[in-house]
Amino acid sequence: NYEKEKIEQELSRIKLQSCKDAKQHEEECQKLRIQNEKLQEQKRKTEENLNQKVNQLSNQIKNNKVKYQKIIEENNILKRPPPKPVVDNSEEKKLEQKVHILEEELDKNSRRLEISEKFKAKSELRIKELEAEKIKNESNSKRLKELQISHKNLQNDKSRLSVENSKLNDALTQAEKQCASFNIQLKDLYKEIENKDADNSEKIKEVEKELLVIILHLLS
Repeated sequence: NYEKEKIEQELSRIKLQSCKDAKQHEEECQKLRIQNEKLQEQKRKTEENLNQKVNQLSNQIKNNKVKYQKIIEENNILKRPPPKPVVDNSEEKKLEQKVHILEEELDKNSRRLEISEKFKAKSELRIKELEAEKIKNESNSKRLKELQISHKNLQNDKSRLSVENSKLNDALTQAEKQCASFNIQLKDLYKEIENKDADNSEKIKEVEKELLVIILHLLS
């Protein structure tokens, strides 16, 4: 009985531990599935935003290049010395005013060009930042693959534990059958001992009677 209790306790402990391990693995698998789904959604949104921003910046740079080219051409035209036609004073004043206006326009265009150059530098910096973000997303994708592999390993562990648990249940059933068989054999042994004790008691009584007869015979 003591050995049986020890076996049952050990089997119960193993069975309980197996259930705990299986439950823990299932919870970890569920957490990994949720984390994988979140990472996939985050990756998709990030890639969409990144592609959209890259396209916007690319279009802005193309438009700016066209603007830069027009401004440079205008500046080159404005930098050319105007012809000096033979005109009267009134016409000369008009030309001077026109030159003044053109110089102001040239100054404005120069400032616009400077602003555009600054914007171009910012755009290029932003593109570099987006490229770095893209590299980071690729790293997250690699991490996601690692988590998927870990999830697969946990699933395999779960299957293995399920098989081991089934084997332990079979072993427990077999042990219970053996214990029942041992109990039957033990009861039979007790009965056999009791029967032998009864037979021995009868024999002792018969011997005592015979011994008494012999003693009486000797005394007479």
